[in-house]
Amino acid sequence: MKMSASVFIPATPQIVWQALNDPEILRAALPGCQTFVRIAENEFRAAASVAIGPVRSSYSGALTLFDIDPPNSYRVTGSAIGGSDGSAAGSAHIKLTANNQGTDVNYEIEAVVGGHLALIGQRFIDQAAKKMTEDFFARFSALIVKKASYAEL
Repeated sequence: MKMSASVFIPATPQIVWQALNDPEILRAALPGCQTFVRIAENEFRAAASVAIGPVRSSYSGALTLFDIDPPNSYRVTGSAIGGSDGSAAGSAHIKLTANNQGTDVNYEIEAVVGGHLALIGQRFIDQAAKKMTEDFFARFSALIVKKASYAEL
């Protein structure tokens, strides 16, 4: 599966960058995420409950950041295992670009799924990935705006 898009966030690249590296914001923004913890400077562990088509399962995995260019871009690789329901592995390139109103977040994602998850069909997987990404960025943007509002008080 490959996916790419651009999302506008109404905050400066520095604020977006900080949020993209904040485990608490990421946990709150990721759909179904139960835990998201930093285990090293550029490494995280996460657990989430996810529904993709008829498959509902809990997944645990790890993410590693590299090619880090603050506050402009980074690459991330990750993998997750959902027991007998399947697994996923992938990578993403995240690039932040300032504009007059805030930040454009450009992303390119490549992922591969295995196990029962792979058997449900690419259409379900693509739809679920698109929806989860849209939900993530909607929540992420709202959390940044809310945090900025509190900072102004």
